[in-house]
Amino acid sequence: MEAGEVSKDDLLGILMDSNFKATSSDENPKKQQLAMSFQHLIYECKLFDFAGQETTSVLLVWTMILLSKHQD
Repeated sequence: MEAGEVSKDDLLGILMDSNFKATSSDENPKKQQLAMSFQHLIYECKLFDFAGQETTSVLLVWTMILLSKHQD
């Protein structure tokens, strides 16, 4: 990332790459308005992380409930 190359195999890399393309496009000023700020990028990553943890915890609780009901 310090060399200017962004890995595109994770969420942060994809967000940063799309944001860079939106901010560096000189041909369409409306596209620059769609670019996210650095704080918005951080917020999106936190939201994605929280949503993943919440989904996993709900799935584990539901699994435990079903296993306790159907012990065989």
